[in-house]
Amino acid sequence: MMLLATALTGATGCRTLEGKADQGHESLQAESVQAGSIQAGPIQAGPVQAGSIQTGGVLTGEGLYALLSHRLEVAETAGIEAIGYRPCAVFDADGTLWAGDLTTSLVQEVLAEGAVRDEARAPFNALLTRYGEPPGQTAELAIRRLEQAYTGGRLYAFSEARGIPRAQVDLEVWPSYNWVFSGWKPDEVQARARALWARDFHRQVFVGLTPVIDLLRAHGLRVVVVSAALEPALLVATSHLGFDPADVRGMRSGVSEGRLTPEIEPPVLFSEGKLEVVHALCGGRPLAVFGDSVASSDAGMLEDAWLAVAVEPRGRHLDRARDRAFPVVRFASPRE
Repeated sequence: MMLLATALTGATGCRTLEGKADQGHESLQAESVQAGSIQAGPIQAGPVQAGSIQTGGVLTGEGLYALLSHRLEVAETAGIEAIGYRPCAVFDADGTLWAGDLTTSLVQEVLAEGAVRDEARAPFNALLTRYGEPPGQTAELAIRRLEQAYTGGRLYAFSEARGIPRAQVDLEVWPSYNWVFSGWKPDEVQARARALWARDFHRQVFVGLTPVIDLLRAHGLRVVVVSAALEPALLVATSHLGFDPADVRGMRSGVSEGRLTPEIEPPVLFSEGKLEVVHALCGGRPLAVFGDSVASSDAGMLEDAWLAVAVEPRGRHLDRARDRAFPVVRFASPRE
């Protein structure tokens, strides 16, 4: 998931870094089982049918289904809890369940319509001031100034000169999507999300995803979604994929007098923050995790899983997936 800059510069698609063209995954070796002597081992040609692997060894949706069928049998034979994991599978949302980014699209709409409310001005200006940038006189101006300072590298330069880690900058900017909707009622955000889903996003769900989720559930795994997306919007989208609200966690804003506030319920859902929520939902380490931002926001939970699957990774995320020998899947184009 990229930060606010993606929405403000008018980019479409998911908040992941674009880089090199699709390349194959050199190995389909899954994570080794840490407890005991059971090893997951490399995936041999046997359980994966011809036509389910793309050029370079990247899995299709059918290939992923075959891989999971095999791996689940291995884990169940060894005993999922005996090897130190919980019968739980975790999905990121944007770029993993569907192509594109739901919250980015909502932010773009609100900015294009001039519908940002004044309540958003204070948190953006507070962050600008913290990093030595001039505040904006309006909420929209403050948003654009933060975008310019972030993409222009000025926030990083300011932080490095003062010994503040770059990762801290990202953590402070990460919740800014939620700030855009300060002053909104949660049902107003959900109404926008429903309209966006009906108009566009229902066509962006990856083809071949539903059978994978059904397979995981058929093997008795709890399947959950953990995403930095704005939670009211995320609940709308995931409900169309059959997820119960109790199995979905997004970035949560505070609510005062029925309206969203800039306060963010911790943790911030970036890498280790996501992992904290995953452990809470799953009751421990998840058996399987699926995510696209392999080198950033999904890194913590992917590294923690017995089977980590990189979904549609690009650029440095694809490089990291290869380095870690994570299976890589590219689904068919989203349905029309």
